[in-house]
Amino acid sequence: MRDLGVLRPAQVGSPDVLTDMLAACNYMLDSYKLNRFLVLDQSVATYALTANTQSFTIGAGATLDGPRPTSIEKANVIVTLGGNPVRQQLELIDFKRWSEINLQQVTPSLPQKLYYQKTITGAGYGTIFIWPQADSAYGLELYTWDQSSWSGFTDLTTAYVFPPGFAEMIQKNLAVRTYPMLRVYLKIPMEPLAFGELKSLGEQLRIQMQQYNAPETTIAPDRTEPAGQMIEADREAPQVRQ
Repeated sequence: MRDLGVLRPAQVGSPDVLTDMLAACNYMLDSYKLNRFLVLDQSVATYALTANTQSFTIGAGATLDGPRPTSIEKANVIVTLGGNPVRQQLELIDFKRWSEINLQQVTPSLPQKLYYQKTITGAGYGTIFIWPQADSAYGLELYTWDQSSWSGFTDLTTAYVFPPGFAEMIQKNLAVRTYPMLRVYLKIPMEPLAFGELKSLGEQLRIQMQQYNAPETTIAPDRTEPAGQMIEADREAPQVRQ
């Protein structure tokens, strides 16, 4: 609120205004979960598959008990051979390709494909389908977006720790989002110049964070080209609109 010039140093907002701002902040953080370039890193978690089972709910308290992924970047089946864990990468497929599998109920064996249904059940779970069903209790290793930075605030007093740059980005963009609401609550006139500067700063901080978090571009040999020729293996970060 001080960023907007509606509070002087040592002043505090009224409880109802602060409660509404807390809700607005959590809505904003929830929307950040959909932006790959606001994800600081990936999380890795391992679950146990149940043999002869094709679908598994995932989420806190689900069959696969852990955070519900916004997106799965990579998945492996872990098989123990000679006492050592061996990873077999699963092919990630979308709904269209899953629906095109003519025979989904086949003899259980080592899984080859994984489809993640992102729809949310009543309990807040997503659903993972594997093909074919596992013939043993293999491990399932999932690489997902790390959403811990956007889990939201529970109250107005608990201290939180953020990676470098995140706190100011949240602060400035929250000020922009709540300015229209505060104008009504506090009956203050719009200051177009000050608001424009604050909005521009918030966008610059968000773009800076997106550029920092963009996946790195790596170089790998192109097996279809003569030896020694190199190509870009990973896609570059898309241009961010300003």
